[in-house]
Amino acid sequence: GCSTATIPVADFSHYWNIPMMAGIAGANELNDRRRFKNFFRTDATSEFVGPAVAQMARQFGWTQMAVVTQSESLFLLITESLNSIFTAEQRVLDTSATIERDVVSFPYQLLNWERDYRIVMLNTGTGFAYTVLCEVIPLTVCAQS
Repeated sequence: GCSTATIPVADFSHYWNIPMMAGIAGANELNDRRRFKNFFRTDATSEFVGPAVAQMARQFGWTQMAVVTQSESLFLLITESLNSIFTAEQRVLDTSATIERDVVSFPYQLLNWERDYRIVMLNTGTGFAYTVLCEVIPLTVCAQS
């Protein structure tokens, strides 16, 4: 399961000597082998997401993009990593669209972007991603028409 559900369970699994495996728990916190002795995962940690996206940008020749980030530590760390790479490579990464708990005010952040971004990364959980893709983006497209 996701990191927020995995961490508390993984904290206790070693007490019963039960191995725990997760498919989508990417929090870097779970790298601590002293704390999570019996925890294993089948995916990469979140520390590799920023560099992977940056490599994809290099591969496709993207010089600018925007990222929509959910305001939680896992997502914020990914955006911070990506922003550091983009800055070092003199690429443009707009990180101004951060979703707090209030998704209602979010469309106005998209309307206030300084550039017309063609590449937008959603760095959110599935609930927020659904809201952005199915509710927010149609609102902003209609408002700009």
